[in-house]
Amino acid sequence: MYNKLQTYSLALSCFDYKTQFIECADITGCGLGSDSLAWDFQSCTEMNLHDDSDSTTNDMFTSLPLTKQQVTSYCQRRWGVTPAFNQLSTFYGDNIWKTSSNIIFSNGNLDPWMGGGILTDQSEKVISLVLDGGAHHLDLRSPDPNDPPSARQVRQIEVQTIRSWLDL
Repeated sequence: MYNKLQTYSLALSCFDYKTQFIECADITGCGLGSDSLAWDFQSCTEMNLHDDSDSTTNDMFTSLPLTKQQVTSYCQRRWGVTPAFNQLSTFYGDNIWKTSSNIIFSNGNLDPWMGGGILTDQSEKVISLVLDGGAHHLDLRSPDPNDPPSARQVRQIEVQTIRSWLDL
């Protein structure tokens, strides 16, 4: 049996997930096609996506460390722009949440972008929810039996919160 498996493994090439993405400023990948180009440009001009992605030995993903300097170099080479890493804070101000209301920030702790998320309640009407075991925008997807319990809980909180804002 082992010899058969070994023969099959020699005949099959290894799937490289990186072939599903173009090189881009977002280390989590930009996909393929025109949407990926738009996201890449936006990542270079409006987003703060420089956080490192350090894989552990317990998963199939390679470590993708990416510094601000590497993002800057890429964006200058690819698009001729220099990222403004603090643009959103500069444009909107760090205190925007003091004059905002009716916002839910949901963050999955498996989301590589969680580090750039709003992770604490900013006021009674600008709240933050964390999905333990959740990926990027899991709470916005249709419920699935395989969802972690936190996804069901967060969805319930979101519905209750929005209903309270609408006086339903």
